[in-house]
Amino acid sequence: MKTSNLKLSQDVEVTLEDIGSVIEEKPFYEYTAVEDGEKVEFSIFAVDESSQGTELAVKFPDGDTYSSGGIEYIGGSWVSPALTAGETYIFIAENMLDVEQVIGIHMESIYPA
Repeated sequence: MKTSNLKLSQDVEVTLEDIGSVIEEKPFYEYTAVEDGEKVEFSIFAVDESSQGTELAVKFPDGDTYSSGGIEYIGGSWVSPALTAGETYIFIAENMLDVEQVIGIHMESIYPA
């Protein structure tokens, strides 16, 4: 797993029910980031397609869930927009196959846009 800086904004809470049903009950990617020297672990879940496109949900240990928003396929990588209000992050992922059967996802980086 890679380690990266991650700023968390706790003012946005989204439940899985708000963004669609979970395709994989089990997280298909576990990620550990570093916030101010402390590790912050979170999981990424695949959720159903919606009118906004495919979405991912990010689940933190404190129970908060964040939606990545619609996913766009750009230059051979899956790119998602902001996770939280006030901060913009770009997820660059590989190996995400069709929505019905997600084989896996590898986060190359999370960084402020």
